[in-house]
Amino acid sequence: MSKSIAVPEDLYKRAAELAAKDHVSVEEFVSVVLANRLASREYIESRARLFNMEEFEGAEWVLISDDSPIDEHRRDELLEAFQVHYHPGAATDEDDDDEPEEELEADHQEVGRE
Repeated sequence: MSKSIAVPEDLYKRAAELAAKDHVSVEEFVSVVLANRLASREYIESRARLFNMEEFEGAEWVLISDDSPIDEHRRDELLEAFQVHYHPGAATDEDDDDEPEEELEADHQEVGRE
């Protein structure tokens, strides 16, 4: 069984172009597009029936963050350890030629003997 419907000319032309790209007739293309649209609508309506807002009226809603919870005690320990071991300005620049390097005196002791 088939039915005829009137569609605007520009809409028919766009459907004909897309049908040609898919190597199908305009009738087949329109049938598939319409079937997909109806199936999508039915799916959305079925999902909407599953979530009935009336069940949740008067309920308290809680905002849940995407952020991970912070262990403040552990954070403070790590920050303190970092501050103890890191000394700003202590790093030397190897390319700094402004100051002459001091030569170390030769050690005349044998290894393992004092």
